[in-house]
Amino acid sequence: MCKSGGVTFTESGGTAAAFVTGPGEDISQSTRDWVEGYVPAQIGPGRYTAHVTLGFATLDPH
Repeated sequence: MCKSGGVTFTESGGTAAAFVTGPGEDISQSTRDWVEGYVPAQIGPGRYTAHVTLGFATLDPH
């Protein structure tokens, strides 16, 4: 997915070459299928709710 000037561009048909892998690591077809369908399933009216996640932590003085 690429966003330019407020317009989102996507293209289907990506291959395993689009993934960063370690030596000898393969990308399964199920992973490629999931990525292919992720953006269309997440964009559009009623499919995205903006949110902010906040956390709180303390510094361990030791």
